[in-house]
Amino acid sequence: MEEKKPESRLKAAQYGFLALIFLALTLLLFLGFRTDKALTTSLQKIVFPLGISLLLSGLVTLLFYIQLDDRKEVAKKGPLFYPVFSGVLAVVCMFLALSYMGVYPVGEKSTMIVDMHHQYAPLLSHLKDRILHGGGFLYDFEVGLGVSFLPLFGYYLSSPLNLLLCLFPDSMLTDGILVITLIKVGLAAAFFAACLQYIYHRRDLSVVACSLMYAMMMYTLAYFWNIMWLDVVMILPLVVMCFEKLMREGKYLPYILTLAYALYANYYIGFMLCLFMVLYFLFYLLRRRRTLDRVGKSFLRFAVGSLIGGGLVMFLLLPVAAALGDTSAAGGSMPEITNNF
Repeated sequence: MEEKKPESRLKAAQYGFLALIFLALTLLLFLGFRTDKALTTSLQKIVFPLGISLLLSGLVTLLFYIQLDDRKEVAKKGPLFYPVFSGVLAVVCMFLALSYMGVYPVGEKSTMIVDMHHQYAPLLSHLKDRILHGGGFLYDFEVGLGVSFLPLFGYYLSSPLNLLLCLFPDSMLTDGILVITLIKVGLAAAFFAACLQYIYHRRDLSVVACSLMYAMMMYTLAYFWNIMWLDVVMILPLVVMCFEKLMREGKYLPYILTLAYALYANYYIGFMLCLFMVLYFLFYLLRRRRTLDRVGKSFLRFAVGSLIGGGLVMFLLLPVAAALGDTSAAGGSMPEITNNF
């Protein structure tokens, strides 16, 4: 024990010296961001600079800790450490991004922008009212002279996380939507970290870095107001991980359930996920370089698991497809590519 005391004191001195350096850098960042013209409110000018500075300081300190400490001790972290750490970090980063944009409670703006303002939020409020006070989910008499409620539910409202809105009073609907958005972004990072750990057998900061890049990609920042699309972004890494489990271990249930969740939460983006999984299956075969017999076995597993996963959601998809067939969008032709770019 006496031999370890000098070593512990040396480490404490090293980290103390690093802390002083990072404190100085934090003050410089704080002063620099205070002059940013995008930060309009006094709370923004405090929360965002300090938040981003403390975040960067903490990450650099952690990096030095891993480099200076025994790497074997760091590698002993349990399987949940890096997914949880990635998820928390993604929530913090998303909150800071929204703070920079002046979103409440740091600024005076809200996430009620574009279609969220006049479509999604009113529908979510309507869903909450039906859950708490009763009402059918097949037909709605509050839209014109009446309309089928299933297409609205299947596209806008089917995410199970929307049930969390029941915990918020009507006056805090905006706050509830913000909380759900942060949860989805955090889970996207956590699931991506779990996926990387399983596929590549890695447990280090590279898992956190890649997970954060996935959760905070430009798609998320640009389309976070399309809250119903975020479910499939969130669940995609888990579907890939369960697909790998299906191919390696023959476990059907995880893949079936995660794929069914994606299609149930939002069929629109879920359809794109299905296309992605077909491409990922081809990539998997090229990566593994399997024999013809193994290719046939893998294809059978993929086909059976996908059909069962999709079949579990047919109770919602078929009525929605039938209802959408009577809308003005049905039968529309695909525009020419040159018109879009």
